[in-house]
Amino acid sequence: MTSKGYRLTASTGIHKGDREYQQDQIALISHPRINGCVLGVVADGMGGRSGGRKASDPVMMTAKQLFERYSPDHDDAPTILKQIVTESHRSSSSPRSPRSRSRTAPSPPS
Repeated sequence: MTSKGYRLTASTGIHKGDREYQQDQIALISHPRINGCVLGVVADGMGGRSGGRKASDPVMMTAKQLFERYSPDHDDAPTILKQIVTESHRSSSSPRSPRSRSRTAPSPPS
């Protein structure tokens, strides 16, 4: 089945606000093999916390890696989007991520 194509005109922009640097990220990722196939990604940082950019980095990396493997002719778009969200959440919740460290209770004094 062939679907009707659409013309997409897009751009991205970020305003750093009152922080020293912007932790959020936005990207339009072109598919490496399918001309005209594009994924838009918005990844939230951690609201000014130290290392907050590291919370949005895994989202961008995961989205890029999974989108590179995506085949519009064989894969379901909602499924790949759900997988990107699930894998990104899993990577930001790992013990080594800054987000999970910020939620860890301090060790009791010895």
